[in-house]
Amino acid sequence: MEELKDLIAKEIKENLYSSMFSIISTKLEPQLKTIREELADYSHAMKFFNDKFEEIVTKQSEYVDKVKTLEAENQFLRDHVEKINQRLKQIEDNARSTNIEIQCLPENRSENLITTVQQLGNVVKCPLNATDITYCSRVAKMNTESNRPRNVVVKLSSPLQRDTL
Repeated sequence: MEELKDLIAKEIKENLYSSMFSIISTKLEPQLKTIREELADYSHAMKFFNDKFEEIVTKQSEYVDKVKTLEAENQFLRDHVEKINQRLKQIEDNARSTNIEIQCLPENRSENLITTVQQLGNVVKCPLNATDITYCSRVAKMNTESNRPRNVVVKLSSPLQRDTL
């Protein structure tokens, strides 16, 4: 009898479990399917975001390298421009090393500045030949309303000639 009871209990238990499992499966299956689909969507979204993040990290690394390269190039160019500016200043100084400027020399319409400069050289006891003067011209006024005559710039053949004058 005890065996029968155990057998019946076992049978009821198995039927109960299988019917409960069947009921639970039919009720939960649609919900589980929805959850699985959502998890799959989240998984795809996470993969997409991870791929994009990796792409951004790679590009950011490239941009950091590019910025470092550009900064180094910029510094090189700044140094180069500084050197060129120093050389240009030196060249300009050398180009002006033979110049003299004469102020307040009265202006005439038909003036010959080379002759006038030669006469001034004779007055200060430093005679100048026409070949000693490589350039001679009046320059524009800084203040156009001034009554002073325009200055004269004379380029001599050498700095020694300028210093002697």
